[in-house]
Amino acid sequence: MIPFKKPLLSDREWAVPILEASGALGSEYSFGNIFNWGAAYSSAICRINDYYVAFYSSVSAPFYLCPVGTGDIAPVIEAVIEDARQRNIPLKIRGVTNNIKENLEQIFPDKFVFSPTRDSFDYIYSAKKLTELSGKDLHPKRTHINKFNATFPQWSYEPITPDNIGECSKMHDLWLEKNAAFKDSSISLETVSLKSAINNFSALHLEGGLIRIDGNVAAFTIGEHYRKNAFIINFEKALPEYALAYAAINQTFAKHNFSDIEYVNREDDLGVPGLRQAKLSYRPEFLIEKYSVSLA
Repeated sequence: MIPFKKPLLSDREWAVPILEASGALGSEYSFGNIFNWGAAYSSAICRINDYYVAFYSSVSAPFYLCPVGTGDIAPVIEAVIEDARQRNIPLKIRGVTNNIKENLEQIFPDKFVFSPTRDSFDYIYSAKKLTELSGKDLHPKRTHINKFNATFPQWSYEPITPDNIGECSKMHDLWLEKNAAFKDSSISLETVSLKSAINNFSALHLEGGLIRIDGNVAAFTIGEHYRKNAFIINFEKALPEYALAYAAINQTFAKHNFSDIEYVNREDDLGVPGLRQAKLSYRPEFLIEKYSVSLA
């Protein structure tokens, strides 16, 4: 079997160079997500040659994350197939993008079935457009921000640091209280992941910003500069009474952090209709299409 193990902070040293060299923009391949969601999903990772490989065993239907890296992918895929056979589980590889799909079809003709997983498509935006919010399509966002400015003229912004990140944790606890009626398993898992991000903010090289109203944290965002030209937003929260702060924290953080960034990954929509509508409303440049793979 593949010697998978729980992701540790020390794995960042070998994983990040492989992930960066692969060019993969999928949200599954930011080390912050790997480590923080690993705490929620009990994922396990491994290096095979110059490839990053992950296995998720705690879910109802165990699966492998599509290996990414450089060099020949064939022996890596063969190792994953053999690992599934030894574990006596159906082979399921998730997160396969179009370019890898085409490669696998050439290397292993007629061996796999590819099924699109729309709920896991990542939304990729132009950093410049998120910063400027120019044009007719994004006029509603500018309207939201103007309304926020008029309603809360005393708001202030500051970057997240070790000195104030504890306040973000307290705000999230309050957010959970105020959204108790909507609490489900996905929120519980997200809470585990967010707490991990807060506790390991500096070690994971995360970046973030927060908005204060009347001296208290009303909204925050946390993410990672995970590729030379790309940033990923991992968490974004605003208290329900300050819902307009979502648009404000989105643009304000962009203005402060995206001067050297081309793309921003705001992750998937989980198939939630309201979340899908919200993500589409920011007019993504493109979506990262993903497939689930099984043996034919």
